[in-house]
Amino acid sequence: NIKTFLEVDYQFTMKKLHEWTKDKNVHVRRLVSEGTRPRLPLAGRIPRFQKDPKPVIELLEKLKFDESLYVRRSVANNLNDIAKDNPKLVI
Repeated sequence: NIKTFLEVDYQFTMKKLHEWTKDKNVHVRRLVSEGTRPRLPLAGRIPRFQKDPKPVIELLEKLKFDESLYVRRSVANNLNDIAKDNPKLVI
C-alpha cells in the first residue's frame, strides 16, 4: 500500500512516484494515480492530500494524457476524489 510508504518516507516516495509516471508498465503508471487518491475506497483516506492535493495534481498532470485509457480513468477517479474536498482547485 503506497499510503504506508507516504507516511514513512514522504519525500522518497513522492520522488519514486514521479519516476513511475514514465514507467513502461501501464500498471505501474496506474499505481501512481490510484495510490495517491485521497479517498481511495478500501484503503482509506490520505488526510495530507485531502488538505493539500497539489502534490497529487503534479503527478496527475504527467498522466492525464497517458496512452492507456486504464490510466486516464484512474486519473479521472483521482480528480473526482480531490473535487470532493477541493472543488475549486479541480475546476
